[in-house]
Amino acid sequence: MRFSTPLVAGLAVVSPAVAAPSPSYGDKELFKTVKPIKQIELGPRPYYLVNDMDEGSLKKKLQSCSEKPQKPSQWSIAHRGGGTLQFPEHSLESNLAGARMGAGILECDVAFTKDRQLVCRHSQCDLHYTTNIVTIPELNKKCTQPFKPAKDGKPASAKCCTSDITL
Repeated sequence: MRFSTPLVAGLAVVSPAVAAPSPSYGDKELFKTVKPIKQIELGPRPYYLVNDMDEGSLKKKLQSCSEKPQKPSQWSIAHRGGGTLQFPEHSLESNLAGARMGAGILECDVAFTKDRQLVCRHSQCDLHYTTNIVTIPELNKKCTQPFKPAKDGKPASAKCCTSDITL
């Protein structure tokens, strides 16, 4: 089966997580330690947003919930876990952060590898600045544009895409 670039670009995988994200790829021991999250922490942002609302019945209702115990909800979807909180995107830590903030569903962007496997990646061609791929010679040589150091006034360059590598 072949997929078009626009289809792949718009594809997102949504999976019910029961607030317990899957461990990082290859780390089987973490399956034993990750448990469903029962008590969540929303952090300060929701309170800031509610307090900034115009006065009215909705604001009062939301403020009345501020001291109630919160629980995960299927209505709360964490895009890339807690990726906007300075955690590495699509990592165990990011997914745990999303679950700890109440996400009942963890969602990730996907990209195809060269052997047509789906992996969670936010961007198709960002491996050269989000991973150590250019420091591993056997992987660097697979890049669309392998790393070239700065030389004779020309800046360093590299372009490594998810579709350059196989699982």
